[in-house]
Parts: sequence; structure tokens; C-alpha cells
Amino acid sequence: MSPNHEPGSTTARPPPHPSVLNRPGGHAELHKAHTHVPIKNEGELKDNLWNRDPGQLARPATAGSSMSTPRLQDSAQGQRLRNQKQLQQHQQQLMLQQAPSRPQTGMGNRPGPIDARLSGRGSARPGGVGLDFVVQQQPSSPSHAQKPGYQKWKAQHAKKGTDPLLQKDKVNKDVLMRIKETFEKAVKGKAGRLNQDEFAAAFKGTLQTEDGSDELALKKLFMRIDANSDETIDWDEFSNFMLMESQGGASIKEVEMSINFEQPEEAPVRDEEAHKGIITYATHITLANGADRYVTCSRDGMVKIWNAKDMKHLKTIENGPNWATCVKMLPTTRRLAVSSFSRSMKIYDLHTYELSGQISEIDYAPMAMDVWQPQRCKDAEMIVFGDGGGYVRLYEVRMNPAEDKNSADRYLDTLKWKFRHHTDWVTTVKYVEEMNAVISGSLDRNICVTDAEERVPLKVLEGHIKGVNTVDWSSSYKYIASGGQDRRIMLWNPFSKKSLATLTGHTSSVMSIVVNDNDFQIISLGADKQVKLWDVRNHKCIQTISDRQVYPADDTLMCMCYDFKRKRLLTGNQKPKLWQQSVSSVTNAAGPPVVRIIYNPNFNEAVTGDQGGAISVWHVPTGKLRYRFTNTHKGKQLTAINFDHAKRRLLTGAEDGEVKVWNFSSGACLCTLQPKTQEEVTAILGIRGSFMKHFLVAGWDRRVTFYEDDGQKEAQPGRIISGHKADILDMDIMENSPTLVTVSDDGETCLWNIDSGALRRRIVPEGHEMLPANEQPIEAVRFLKEPLQRFFVTVGADRFLRIWDQSGNCAAEVGTGHKLDETVAALTVDATNSFIATGDSAGFIKVWDMQGFRGSSQGLEEASAQIKETALWRGHQSIVSSLDWVDGGSNGQFVLSSSLDRSTALWTSQGVLVGHFGAHLWFWDMPHSWASQTPPVLEMKEEYEMQVSAAASRQQARQRAQARAQQRQSSMHSRQLHLRQSEEIPLLSLGNAGEGQQGSGTSSPVREADQNIVSRLLSRSSRKSFARWVIC
Repeated sequence: MSPNHEPGSTTARPPPHPSVLNRPGGHAELHKAHTHVPIKNEGELKDNLWNRDPGQLARPATAGSSMSTPRLQDSAQGQRLRNQKQLQQHQQQLMLQQAPSRPQTGMGNRPGPIDARLSGRGSARPGGVGLDFVVQQQPSSPSHAQKPGYQKWKAQHAKKGTDPLLQKDKVNKDVLMRIKETFEKAVKGKAGRLNQDEFAAAFKGTLQTEDGSDELALKKLFMRIDANSDETIDWDEFSNFMLMESQGGASIKEVEMSINFEQPEEAPVRDEEAHKGIITYATHITLANGADRYVTCSRDGMVKIWNAKDMKHLKTIENGPNWATCVKMLPTTRRLAVSSFSRSMKIYDLHTYELSGQISEIDYAPMAMDVWQPQRCKDAEMIVFGDGGGYVRLYEVRMNPAEDKNSADRYLDTLKWKFRHHTDWVTTVKYVEEMNAVISGSLDRNICVTDAEERVPLKVLEGHIKGVNTVDWSSSYKYIASGGQDRRIMLWNPFSKKSLATLTGHTSSVMSIVVNDNDFQIISLGADKQVKLWDVRNHKCIQTISDRQVYPADDTLMCMCYDFKRKRLLTGNQKPKLWQQSVSSVTNAAGPPVVRIIYNPNFNEAVTGDQGGAISVWHVPTGKLRYRFTNTHKGKQLTAINFDHAKRRLLTGAEDGEVKVWNFSSGACLCTLQPKTQEEVTAILGIRGSFMKHFLVAGWDRRVTFYEDDGQKEAQPGRIISGHKADILDMDIMENSPTLVTVSDDGETCLWNIDSGALRRRIVPEGHEMLPANEQPIEAVRFLKEPLQRFFVTVGADRFLRIWDQSGNCAAEVGTGHKLDETVAALTVDATNSFIATGDSAGFIKVWDMQGFRGSSQGLEEASAQIKETALWRGHQSIVSSLDWVDGGSNGQFVLSSSLDRSTALWTSQGVLVGHFGAHLWFWDMPHSWASQTPPVLEMKEEYEMQVSAAASRQQARQRAQARAQQRQSSMHSRQLHLRQSEEIPLLSLGNAGEGQQGSGTSSPVREADQNIVSRLLSRSSRKSFARWVIC
């Protein structure tokens, strides 16, 4: 068929106009059967535009054929359709009877996991750990809405504010009883307790967690429940965890962040560059060279390409006079596929913009299209169409090697299958890779899920009361979202064929839907130019924003696309219009300063604690808030947090000396450590000795207090070790050793044996006592990991980084170059002893490479030279209160940071901002989802100040090195002189160390420099001891 419109040719009807769909009886009006009348001119086309039958989208009638396409009024065709529908229902019932049980949505009515074969990321549930329970599916039954009395029954529950169909999966008595039966069956003959392997075996296939439902995920769940690390759990522990987790998950739905769109701005497009008709479809594509483009098509048949960076018009492709309905980029050959009412799909080369191939003479005009690359065949591409005859068609296209590269017919197309799943226009199709299925929506009100390889029977989702315009798929949470002419958005579980939720609020037809999993949102566009933003966790509309511009021809918007890279929305009537997304934190922006952030590798989670006593648990790979509990110390300021030795429990300390032990996955307080004094806690450790477990608490009382970790609800202080003369600021313990290190406000470092309580070493850096009081504190200390575990690192107010061994010798000393007059307040060492990160009180963060450090085998200067600065950035606007390393595996190393400016963030080791917790969401294996793609650049003033600070640190380091060299030279000279004098001076002549040596002619350096020492030595029992000291 020629793409040019000629008088007398069949003219396809456009998508239904909202003015028709929204008026009373509009939907019924569109379903009236009309006799085919050829359109002779453009005026007649406009007059008859909204009154066309889907049969008119077929190829022109031939001799002997009927000029009309009757619908169900035709008894023969109606009988065939009824038989087909009965067969489909029978297949669906058979499938559900044979299908294995599948996990349903968990607490509340939020979308959950839907099928065991959906692999990949798993089915993360926003909020809480995500503990869901399998509900056995029943064979399909008639729609609830069709049952007598249903509407009355539903209205009664609506008055109570409940939906009985969605309440059944909450953690209620029935669910607990079913889980208890499974638990009791598993513990039979095992003293009422299960270990990790037994728990995983008993509940495999029954429990669905945030991490999945496999054995590894269930073992992680076991570790969350077994917070006391006794390697077994009983029913009380299990049930308490489920209830606490359910309550906690519900309490955090609305505390994360606010992500909204700003008022739209029209792109700087000249009138001659704009479309002549309304834009019918828009998409965002990425070229082979990495550049990205926006592509729009419209009723005028034109396809326009725009630079996504600056919205400059790049090219117009004339596809023909017929309406262009959809445009997609082929994933392998990187060419542009355009479908239109000419009953064809054309493929264009994006380098030459010439026609490369086409699929022509399609039975009905393609209304919607999607493309993908099959996994088993890398040289083929799949194209699925939904057309005006109710058909869904799947084509396979390949490059034809026999054709010239400039040929307009370079593609070979093969029709794989076609099904008439619908009785009206197919307005939308979507391929879902996880299911290998095609989702189609139609004006017949149904949504069909068709297996791409025809292995699984058809699934039909029924619930819309008018036609469906748009569908989308949530790849993270495994649900279908649909919108239509009934002005509703519905969320579906495609395997149970049940609606999970219905979102109402639009006042016109829903024209387009985008699922934004990164931000837990659904974006919807109405025909009245309203964009609504929905939170899928609580099914609330969080923003409504309208395009206020009045368009002269058709005052409506038909399509939109979301740019995940630039976080903005693209719509348009005749010119593209951008809606920029803005993010504001609700979790921390107005909250108290953050005390510390710590990483838990067992669960890939970061835990933060703020001064107001709120504890937040974040999923590091995505930035999602998993759990939150508040008021941990009843109004007292929280001052310290840490994990226990197994990283199963959280320890928190307060300004009044109280310490509490928590299960941070459920918010349950497990134990309270009663303070001996009311002084502030600054450091907490959970240790496991040879025979017992203890908690160690230190702070402003200048002591380390031991508490026995015996599983009781309360613990009283035990033995105490003391010796510091100032407040203890931090402490750490050596791996697999009883050696404890503490640092204090006066610059003193103490090494202790915790078994005996003895002070092993007291260390003060050379010349430290000469510094002003504000430059003396040692702020942080960390032991290195094996095989360098006998070394520890300290930083403090003098801005030096030092590495010590347990004998008290300084193995390395580096001037950090942090900002002058500021304190190095935060320190962390990675698990491989390769990198150190430091943060100061001005908000700057530095990363140091210490891979060349080998310990005592190197001299001080050589070892110090091996510690090199690799990155510097401004991380916060106030004091960096803590840092921690995160091992991202193949994604590299990341740095967690917290600050008194109330923010917490995740960075790469080079300073690229992945995102702020509570303000962004991301996938750490997808850099385009990060908040930034490049390290932050310092302002000119900041860069100058840091350069001056670095120069001052280098000068101080040189001065200290020269002082050490002079001291070594003086020591060697003194030792030589001592040896000579010990040989020349009779021991009996040393009777008075305070008088000059008779006959010597010169005074001895021993007498001048060490008079007090010599006097003390002479008072000892024998001169022999003094002679031995002189020789040494």
C-alpha cells in the first residue's frame, strides 16, 4: 500500500479523544458499528474522525468482500469469540490449578513479589526488612464486581476505611498461626529451637524476604532474628521479630524524602522546527557513541530528533502523511523504527537518516510497538505490534547480508505469531524481559499477558471499566501498572490476576504511565495536561502539577517519557516541554546532627544515629530506607553507636552514660547497661573473649567499664580499668587479641590488656606536650587488619596521621594537609589495609593509599613516604563526624560519611557522589543512577586554603624529620661520649654528680643534661647498676 494518502483510500482513525471518552456515553459511542465510507477530503476526515470502526484499519476491501466489519452483532463471529473466551478461561483455570504456590504481597497492600521464576534483583519491599508470606492461589473465579451484592458489601467496608480483599496478607493471627505450625513441625524433637540450616530448610518456599526466598536469603533472615548470636532461635524470638518488623515497616513509609517535579519549561524551539500536529509518542534513546537523544513523532507523520543535552533540533524525518503512532530504537542495529497509520513500520538509519527497511502491508494499522533483543539469538531483533484489529503480532527482523548497505530493504522480517486477544484497538504493548512476555492493553478494557514463546497460556487481567490506554512494568517490585479512560490507575499481580491497588484522582483519561522504581513512584499523565506523582508504598498522590499553557489546536497532551539519566519528564503538544525533577530530604534535612554512620557487611546496610536518638537503617546498594526507630534514649542526646562483635546487634550510648543494645532489624531493645556515672559515652565495643562476651564502654568518666553480655534485660557495671587523665574520645580492639587501645583529649594513647586490666603502654607523640591545648586531642583510632593487626592508626587535632605498633613505636607519620585550624575528626581503614579515609571539622574528606606500607621492616621516613593522598573533596558543610569503608565487590570501594550538617552520603573512593541517604535513590552498579558522575571540584578559595594547609603540613613534617635526625645524632654522640667516660673515670670518683669532675678540664654531658637521673641512680644500692646504665 502506498504511504501517500489518496482520495478513496481507507483512513485509519486516531486514538480516542478525551472529549469523547469523558462525556456521558462516550465509551459506548466509540463502540458503535459503522459502515465503511471512503474519505474523499481532509474536511470529511475531520468530521468522521471519531466515528470509525476498527475494521476500517484493515486493508481496503476487495471484490466480493463486505464493505463493513461487523462486531459481535454478527452471530457467527460472536459465537467464535465466545468459544475462544471459554477456551481461554479453561486454560487459565488449568494453569492456576497446576501452578506452584507463589509469594504474594506482604504487609499491607503494597506490591510484592509475584513469581518464583522472576530472578535478578529479587523482590525488594520498600520499608522494613520485607518479610512476606506465601498465600496459596485458588483457581480463577468470576469477577467480584459481577457477583450479586458485591458493590454493597464493598461500600460497607469502604465506610470503615478497609479493603477486605487487601487485608488478608498482613501479619495477623491467621498468618502467625500458619507460620507457627510450620515452625513447630520443624522443631519437633529439637528442644524447641532451630539452627540456621534447619530454619532455611523449614521455610524455603514459604517466606519471602527483602533479599529473596532462596537459602542464602533465609540465612540472612535467621541472622536478623538471632540478634544475640547464640546460633539458634525459638518461636518467641521469631514471632516478636515478625511483629516488630511489620510495625516498623509501616512507620517509615512517609519519612524518606520528597521528590517532585518543577513547573514545566518549553524547550527553546523555533516555530518552523515544531511539529505541525500534536505529538503522539516520545522516547529517549542512547546512540552507539554514548550521546543521547529525544525522539518525537506526531499526527503530521514527521519524526523529529532532539539533542537531549540542550534540546536543539537535529533532524526531521519525513515518514509520510499518515499519523506516526510509535517510535523505538532497535537494540542491536541501533536504527529507528517508526510505525504509522499507513499499516507499515519503517526503519531509518540514524547516521544517514535514510530508509533501511520496512514491514509493510500489515493487516491493521499498528497502534503501539515495542522492541527487544532475544537472549538466544544475538543477530535478530524482535518487534511486537498491537493493532487496530485487536491483534498482537510478533515479528523477527534480521539484516539481509545480500542487500547493499544503502538499500532501502536491508531487513528480512518473519511473522512469529499473531493472536487476536482483544476485540478492540490494542492501544499499548510492553515487553517484559523477566517474564519473557508481552503485556497488551486495549479499548476492550482488558490487559493480556502473552508468553513470547507461547509456552504459558494467556493471562487476562480484568478490572478497568473503560478502555486501557497505557501499561508499564515494575522490574524491581514485579507488578503491572495500567491506566485508562476510566481515569484510574491499577496495579496488578499478573500471576494471580488480581488487582493490588487502585489509584484514583485523575479527572480525565490517563494517557501515559511511567514506573520509576528508583524513587518508589508512578508518574501519570492525564488528557487534561495534569501530571500526577504517586508513592507506590502508600498509594498516595504526592504531587499534582499542570501544564498551564493553552494550546490552540488540541489543548491536550497525549504522551510523555521519563529521562532516568537527567531525572526529568518530556511531554509536548507541538513543541517538546521539560519537567525537571527536584529532590528534598524529609528524613534528615530538618533533623538533628548525625553522630555516626557504620556499615554492616552481613546485610549490605548502613546504620545512622542522630543526636535526637533516631536510628535509621539504609540499604547501601540502593539508598533505600529499610527501617527506622526513634527516641532510643527517652529524650537524652545520643552520642555513640557501634555494632557488637558479630554485627548482629546495635549498641547506642547517650549523654547520661546509659547504653542500650538493639536488634536494629526490628527496633527491639534487648538490653540496657546501667551506668556507674552520669558522664557522656563516647565509645562502645562488643567483644568476645576466650570464655565470655562483654560490652566495653568509655567516655568522659576517663575509664573503660566492662559489662557482661549474658543475654539479660539489664546489665550492671563490672570491672573497670582506669589511667587516663582526660576524657576518652575513642577506642578499638585488636583482632584476635586482648589488646585494647584508647585515646584521650590530652593526646595520650594507652594500650591495655583487657584480660588482666594492666596498662601495657602509655604513648604520647614526641613534642606533643608543647602544642596548644586545642591541638592535643587524639580524635580517632583504628587497628589495622590482618596481617598488620599489631599496628594502629591515630588522627587528631594536630592534623597528623600516625601509625604505631603495639610496642609504642611510631612506624609512620604523615601531615594530612587538612585545613589549618581544623581537626581531623574522622578516620576509617578498609578491610585490606589498602586505603585510609580521613575527614576534618571543615567538611573535607581525603583518601590515602597505604598499599606500600609494610610495617616495621621499613624505616620511619620510608614508611611515611608510602602513604600517599589519592583524593580530596568537600563532602559536607560542617564537621565530618564519621567515615566507614564499603566493599562493593566488582563495583569498587565506596566511602560512607556522616556530618553534623545532618547529612549522610555514599561516595566512590575518588569522591564521586553516589547519593545522599534520604535524598536520593540509586543502584550502585549503575553509575547513571548516581547523583553525580564526576568528583566535585573545589572552589578557588577552598583549593587555595587546602594548598596552603598541605604546604604547612609538609613543612611541619620536614621540621619533625630534621628534629628526629638531630636527636639521633645527639644520642649517638652522647652514647659514644658515655662509653669513653665510663672507661676513663674511676667509679669511686663519681661520689657527687652535682660537682665538676676533678682534673677533667671539661664538664661531662651526663652531668649537665641528666643530673637528676644520675642523682637517682647514685642513691641505688650499688655503683655496678649505674655503670651498667652508662654502658647501655
